[in-house]
Amino acid sequence: MRIGKILIVFSFIGIIITITILSKSVYDDYVYANKYDVVYNYINKIDTEETKKLSGVLEIPSINLKTGIVSNVDEGLVFVTDKLIAGHSGNCKVCYFDNLDKLELGDNVYLYIDKEIEYKVDSIKEVDKSRVYINGDLNLITCKKTDKDRRLLISLVKI
Repeated sequence: MRIGKILIVFSFIGIIITITILSKSVYDDYVYANKYDVVYNYINKIDTEETKKLSGVLEIPSINLKTGIVSNVDEGLVFVTDKLIAGHSGNCKVCYFDNLDKLELGDNVYLYIDKEIEYKVDSIKEVDKSRVYINGDLNLITCKKTDKDRRLLISLVKI
């Protein structure tokens, strides 16, 4: 019976180590969009395999955010439409919009696609997740931290 318990403990430890190793490789793949050199290369039009995976770069100085835009929200920020960028908030490795609720009216936001486009925060709204109306030149959206049925919608205007 004691050997059985020892085997269970070692099996459990083995599973934990395996999950840790696998999740690290997945995490490394996800965060390429947030690596300084990838973002720098994208902005400066230096083509690499990693920069080719980006759709753009979003920079929000007031919340210290500068990260690539990718094709899957579970890997980072994504273009839902040409006027809407979505991202996770909360406590996860790709929750780049975790501090979006700290934005204030008038804050600067920069989008790099073919060139740098400057925006200012025009409105900050909390909306029901089933009724998202976009009304700015560009909009940022994430889940509300305290209520996952609500969304935080930041509307930006081009300047």
